[in-house]
Amino acid sequence: MLIREFTEAPDLKDVDLLDDLQFFMHNDPRFYRKELYPIIAQLKKSVKSGKRCENTLFRKCVDNAVDQYCQKFKIPGNPKSVFTDVDRDSLARKIFAQEQDHISNGTYDGESK
Repeated sequence: MLIREFTEAPDLKDVDLLDDLQFFMHNDPRFYRKELYPIIAQLKKSVKSGKRCENTLFRKCVDNAVDQYCQKFKIPGNPKSVFTDVDRDSLARKIFAQEQDHISNGTYDGESK
C-alpha cells in the first residue's frame, strides 16, 4: 500500500461499487452477523414453511450497508447519490434471488444439489 493512498481520496472510476458493496455485506464479519444473516435466516424459515416473501426483503439491509460502507471506506459524495434508489433496489433483488437459490439448493443445509 502506498502512503498517498492514505491521504488522497480513493479513485473509484474503475470500481463497480455495487459489486464491492455486496462483497462488503458478505465479508464484513460485524455487518454480516448483525444485519445480513438475520434476514437470510428469516428468508430460509419462510421458504421452508412455504410462505412467500417480497423481493425487497433485503432493501433496508442494503440501505444500512450503504451507510456503513460509505463511512468505512470514505466514499466521496452523498451516499444517496453514489447509490441511487434504483441501485439499491437492484442489489436488494439480486441478493434476494441469490439467497433463494442457496436455500433451494440446500447450500445452508450442507446438502447442495
